[in-house]
Amino acid sequence: MNISDMRREKARLFSPALLSLDVTDPEFATIIARFAFGEVTQFGELETRERVIIALSAVIATNGREAFRMVLRGALKAGMKEEEIKELIYQATAYVGLSQILYFLSETNKELDRCGHDFAHTKRTTVKEEERGEKGEEIQIEIFGEGMKDFSKQGREDRRHINRWLSENCFGDYYTRSGLSLKDREMITFILLLSLGCTPKQLKSHIQGNLNLGRTRKDLIAAASECVPYVGYPKVLNALDAIDELTL
Repeated sequence: MNISDMRREKARLFSPALLSLDVTDPEFATIIARFAFGEVTQFGELETRERVIIALSAVIATNGREAFRMVLRGALKAGMKEEEIKELIYQATAYVGLSQILYFLSETNKELDRCGHDFAHTKRTTVKEEERGEKGEEIQIEIFGEGMKDFSKQGREDRRHINRWLSENCFGDYYTRSGLSLKDREMITFILLLSLGCTPKQLKSHIQGNLNLGRTRKDLIAAASECVPYVGYPKVLNALDAIDELTL
């Protein structure tokens, strides 16, 4: 897909007209369309699916409720599967919290219902209850290396439970699920942390995790740049500085 086609495709998916901005705030809609669907699209070599994943992750992390409606409809028009969208939202729970996620999950279910989606549930859990810690640690080792072995047993005793929860819940409950690849999940986490903007240590860890899974500096810069329309310049600039620290 060439740049012109990509620009038209992104504009079709994420048009501000979905929020009636072309009527109520036409000048604002023009600025956003020119920048987000023009200049940003001209940078990098991201596929449409990647742009959708990045946009969904960014608006969830920033609690962008109106933007989420626009991006969700675009994701469905782009052919993103229900299980991919749901898995992205499930995983985001570990990073933005239940109080924020309930809204996005509810809105997604309403939109799927409006589209006539069949809610017959396919179980995507792949581990047994008693295996959550073990399998979660295996994922941690795959992403971050052998230094994560016995992670849940490390650290001060009075806060070691958080390490155990990270292995069992964050990685054991979410990263082990089907519906998204591990590489997708680690990119989602990078975008969530970038968009939250207050987690420099964790952001660097997951930049390294993406590099360990085969992403390149070029990939990460393109993904971060895609976030500018959704989260603003300061958070993206901080993420780019973190990428520089780990790749230059």
